Parts: sequence; structure tokens; C-alpha cells
Amino acid sequence: MLYYRYRPINELSLKELRYNELYFSSTKENNDPYDGNVFLSYEFDLDKWQRFFNVVFTKIGLPTEIIKNIVEKLSQQMIDDNLKTYNDIFNYDYTNAILSIDSKLGMLFAINLTEAIKKFIFIYRPSDMYTVSFSKEKDSMLMWSHYASKHKGFCLVFRSIDDCLYQDKKNKKTAIGRSTPNGIAKHSSFGIGDKFHFKDVIYCKKCSTIDASRFMPEGISDFKINSEEERIAFVEENYNKSFEKHICWEYEKESRLVLEQPTPWLFGNRFEYTQDERLFYYNPTQLVGLICGAWMDNDIKKRIKEIISYNREQMWLNIKEDAVFDFVLFQAKISDEKRGIQIIPELIYSSTQTYQQSDKTFNDKFERWEKGEAILFNDKGGAKSIYTITYHKFHLIVCNS
Repeated sequence: MLYYRYRPINELSLKELRYNELYFSSTKENNDPYDGNVFLSYEFDLDKWQRFFNVVFTKIGLPTEIIKNIVEKLSQQMIDDNLKTYNDIFNYDYTNAILSIDSKLGMLFAINLTEAIKKFIFIYRPSDMYTVSFSKEKDSMLMWSHYASKHKGFCLVFRSIDDCLYQDKKNKKTAIGRSTPNGIAKHSSFGIGDKFHFKDVIYCKKCSTIDASRFMPEGISDFKINSEEERIAFVEENYNKSFEKHICWEYEKESRLVLEQPTPWLFGNRFEYTQDERLFYYNPTQLVGLICGAWMDNDIKKRIKEIISYNREQMWLNIKEDAVFDFVLFQAKISDEKRGIQIIPELIYSSTQTYQQSDKTFNDKFERWEKGEAILFNDKGGAKSIYTITYHKFHLIVCNS
């Protein structure tokens, strides 16, 4: 399947094209303030609040006689104030609430308890995700206007393999590590797979919430998973919530790749990636086309052609154990007949030459490209066979080493 990534015209986007870069954005970097921000609710009754405070205060070593009084009265205060959302609970003024229970405890003591409470809430908050956005449409007027410099930019065309985009083998990240003195080890790392799965965004008028209390220790939440099937269903349910967006964004027809954070409590803190750690390099063979915007400047188009030619040359020189597709350069045009965009193939970069529209074999080559034909190379860089990709799988059509 083909996925489209609209890009504006600037040096950063051209650098991404030149070096096959893939940058995973944080929720704060997205243009939709709700994108990736899952709505968290905490379904706590009085018993759960008491169990919550007992666990937190026991961890910091408070005497039992002090814990009991604070736990009972503070838990009731939570119920009376009807706290439900993450922000309500995290930003609550625990310091003054504790001092109102027993002013003899002192300000410093109350502040230390508040910090312990908030740290516990913070660590057991569900992990965040970083994302890269793609569209399933190449001719959306709104997408070209909003994300491709008002038709002056370009759109990258990716072909998925097993509905995934793979990392570049030469620049692959396998793990990201941290010093974790509060975790299960002094130093821990989080493994990164060799591919990222495409997943469609779910559009809805009203986004649902996640009961975040279920992510807390079982002794607090009383939530039990009794089988592997239940565990998978729980993970998928909460994972899918991260792909919900308001229906007003439906025109984007978005699919996205996701880079997940590790489970915070295993590392003793939230494991946030730096911008450099979120920069990956995709397998260049899966970039199979580029659409030039209808109003792209000619000098920019020449520069893009230079980048494509250089990248293709380097790819053919170094290819091993991979499937390689032809690359098509398209030109977008504003229609003279209706309000829409025409996407016209202009050039096809093959293994041996570049085909133009005037070439007799151009249409045949383009039809093969549309079907997903690829040349499969062996581990020594020799052409092994020709494959075509239909949806997610390879299907052999010719074999001539």
C-alpha cells in the first residue's frame, strides 16, 4: 500500500529527503493540541484512595500512626472534591490539604509528602507516544495547502512492506539507554524494532477516556489480568485510544508510525526521548516516489531531481538483501475542469535508466510500478528475482538470477 507524506519547502524538509530522515514528533510539537493527549480519568472510590495513599506513604517510610490519620482524612477530601482527571489529581494542592488535617506536621513535611504523591502519579501515568504522520490520499486540496507550503512543497510516496516502514539497515537504532538509579537496574535500555507499523487514525466526535487507575499497582487498582488474551485486549484497548482524533481532522485520512516510551515505573521515572533520539532513518528502497507541488519553483524542482538522482545512485551501489522498486517523479497540476488536483507521472527512475513520458515503454513501466513490482537482491548485491507486492506480501512473478 502507498502512503503519502506532505512536506513544506524549507531546508529541513530537503535535508530529510537527502538523508532519508524520519522524525517522530512529541505531543507538544503537533499542530492539534489534543493530538496524542489521551483523556485520562481516575475512577477512585474511597477504598482506592486509601490504598493509594497507604502505598505512597509506606514507600517513604512514614510511621503507621501518622499514616493512618492522614490517609483517612485525605482520602475523604479527594472524594468530597470529586477529582477525576489527571490534571485534577496531579495539580491538587496536597500541601494545604495535609496541613489542614494536622498543622503540627509542618510545611516542609507536607511539601515532601506532596512531592511523593505527585511523583507516584507521574510515574504511573500511561506512557506517551511519538508519531510520524502520513496520509492515504495524494490529491487532497487541503493537505497540499496546509502541509506543503500552499502547493509549493512536495509529497513523498512510500510503499509499505507488511504494512510497515523499515529502518535503514546501515543507520538502524536498536536501543536507547539511560542511567536509571531509581529503576530495576543502574543502567537500562529500551529496545527499538527494525520496523514501524502503519496504523490508521480513528476519527470520532467525542474522544473516550482511559481509566488510568488501572495502570497503577494491583494493590491500589484492584484490576487483575488473568490471561494472555486479557493482557493483549487491555494493551490494544489503550493503544487504540492514542489514535483517536476529532472528526474535524478527518480530511487528512491519516495513518501514522509510533515510537513508544518505555513503561515508566520499570525505569523509576518517565523515559522521555531527546529530539536526536527521535530522529530515525528509513529504508531508502521504500521511498518510491515524489510529487512536486503544482506551484513549486523550477529551481527547487531541479534541486529535488539532483537529490533523487544522487540517492538512487547510492542505493543501487550499496544494495544487498532487499527489494528495490522503481522511483516515480510526479507533477501535481491544478485542474482546468474542476476544483481538484491532477497527479501526473513525469519520470521513472529505474535500475539502468530514467524513463520519460515520451518513451514507448513508459506506460508499461508505470503500470508495473503501480502493481508494486520490485527487484529482489541477494546478500552479495546480485539481482536474485523479480517480485511484486500486493498489499502486504511478496509474490514471485519472475525468477532469473
